[in-house]
Amino acid sequence: MNCVRCDGLLLESWDGEVGTFLKCINCGGCMPRFTSPEAKEKWLASTRATRAAKKAGQAEGRAIVRESTPRGSGINGVIEEIDSKIAALENLKKQLRHAQELVNL
Repeated sequence: MNCVRCDGLLLESWDGEVGTFLKCINCGGCMPRFTSPEAKEKWLASTRATRAAKKAGQAEGRAIVRESTPRGSGINGVIEEIDSKIAALENLKKQLRHAQELVNL
């Protein structure tokens, strides 16, 4: 049997807490021991669904980042936005120092 992640070779391993399981020698991924072919198919379907949902979430996250970046301005637009935020923080820092000086009088 091959690993569902990387198609690597699975070897039987044993752990005192878990018991016997299969471990991939390529990626280190683990698979449980199955009592029936139906249990195996159920686990594989669940694993595939989880991975598909994870992949969709990652794609959604990338789409959000793309939408939040000003279109057409690329890296220069992002740098300008960061510079403006740094300037605002510097201004806030100056105001806080001034307020602290007034308190210490």
